[in-house]
Amino acid sequence: MANYDDHPNWTNRVALFVSVIADKQPDIILFQEVRFNPDQPDTKRTYQNMAEQVLSVLQSKNFYRGAYHTHVPIERIPLSPSNAGFNVPSPASLSPIGRTIEWEALSIISKFWIKETGCCWLSPPSVFTNDLNTRATQYATIDFSNTGQGPFLYVFNIHFSTDVNDAINNVNTTLSYIQKIVNVNQDFFLLAGDYNMEPGSAPINILNNTGYLTDMWYHFWPATSGYTYPSTNPIKRIDYLYLSTPLLQRATSIYIAANRPDNTGLYASDHFGLLSSFNNLANSNPIESEWIIVNKPQQQELEQHDIDYY
Repeated sequence: MANYDDHPNWTNRVALFVSVIADKQPDIILFQEVRFNPDQPDTKRTYQNMAEQVLSVLQSKNFYRGAYHTHVPIERIPLSPSNAGFNVPSPASLSPIGRTIEWEALSIISKFWIKETGCCWLSPPSVFTNDLNTRATQYATIDFSNTGQGPFLYVFNIHFSTDVNDAINNVNTTLSYIQKIVNVNQDFFLLAGDYNMEPGSAPINILNNTGYLTDMWYHFWPATSGYTYPSTNPIKRIDYLYLSTPLLQRATSIYIAANRPDNTGLYASDHFGLLSSFNNLANSNPIESEWIIVNKPQQQELEQHDIDYY
């Protein structure tokens, strides 16, 4: 979501998120980099994190009423090599260190019942000069029947390290976590989010060599770049959607969009996102990773980043 402390114009960006989500209304939305800062003006007013603010505005417009949502705070601020950080959000006026203590999260919003949720904490950074964030993999079991009887979709929401060695550890820990929850050869599950690594990197190669996960973008668009970052000048593909083999058999499409700013030059996020669609998953609408909602472009348009796809 491009957290509002490091990326400006949050109030206007909320409107962009709401507009694109309300247009297509995906069943499941995965957000990364969701900040909760008790001193940030919009959070101070609402006491809501970024994802909750988007959901609140959507509900005020009669979208996503009764939606389920879950958040996993994954960052302790300040963080140091001694791990002597603080993880209870506090305004500066109440903080034990005299400055704002905030957290950052992974968030999932679902129109269907979230039967179970949890997280797997990833290894602390090994090199504090490259990436200071404590990270996690968020998990949710989505029950399309809303009864506890399924069918189920197992969703893993991730935001891996920018340091390649830490990202390798992130991938291996996450794969072990997945194997504890699902039958990797039989269940519908996906792993989506901000991987912070490009195709051909060691962490991505590990995922490609599991034998039970498929890079959905490459599966549908092998001849295209699929760049997702940065939104102002996309030159990297670092956002991915990996599917289990049974889920891949139900997959129908994946697209990039929202690669055109509003009339002031503002983007909703510093990343583009991924929208995927599936057949026969409780007659579901598209499942959205990051935040993108799109209509189908022509294949040759996928390389032209000045085209408005949504």
